[in-house]
Amino acid sequence: MVQTMKILINSKEKSVPPNTTVAALLSQMEINARYIAVELNGIIVDGQELARTVLQPGDKVEIVRFLGGG
Repeated sequence: MVQTMKILINSKEKSVPPNTTVAALLSQMEINARYIAVELNGIIVDGQELARTVLQPGDKVEIVRFLGGG
């Protein structure tokens, strides 16, 4: 049996494997980290920290895409 933990992504529950990093989550979701901002439990995660930031059960992740235009 594969163990998973539950987190919230943009208010939707998702199960991910333990020790999943924010970068791995983005990769699984096919999201290019270059064009988004990630907030973890109310704190913006620096782009250089995405690969070192490990998610914990119950974490709340908000992913915001940058929009161009003007």
